[in-house]
Amino acid sequence: MKQRTKLILVTVCLLIPAIHSYAQNGHITISGTLLDSKSKEPLPFASIYVREASIGTTSSAEGSFVFHIPSHLKDASIVISMIGYTTVEKPSAEFMKDGIIYLQEDIMELAEVVVTSEKPLTARQIVKRAYKSMEKNYPSEPYILEGFIRDLQNEDGRYVELQKCVIRNTMQRLGRRWSYRR
Repeated sequence: MKQRTKLILVTVCLLIPAIHSYAQNGHITISGTLLDSKSKEPLPFASIYVREASIGTTSSAEGSFVFHIPSHLKDASIVISMIGYTTVEKPSAEFMKDGIIYLQEDIMELAEVVVTSEKPLTARQIVKRAYKSMEKNYPSEPYILEGFIRDLQNEDGRYVELQKCVIRNTMQRLGRRWSYRR
């Protein structure tokens, strides 16, 4: 009985490093903090994604992120983008663990847009016009909508709950109506 226990113990001890090694080979991890290059303020909710695949994440309210990438994409380009800042793209191997990444402001001035109406429309008239224009305003081919939602709950200055969700809806036309699948 003692020999059997020793054998099991030795087997488990030999398997643990092998399992650990296998688990680590499944992905690489990139982490860091995004900061404004001038103010050094954190940049929350910036997009971080793999150019060659449809996987990504966003930075937290403090500008930090942790991104696990499948190991077969270890040579892929990582893109970091945020409205109002220059997009950064570099190979995943160039990211340092917990490194600080500075994004530079990229302010683009837009021309002014003025919306006027010769005669004010009532809400009913607006809805009727929108309904009549549905055929030309909505796609006639099926399409996929994908989105990412992060909900952070703050109670008394302390974060108490974080929920993340990825949504993928396939929209397809059935006759004159649209239906969707999740």
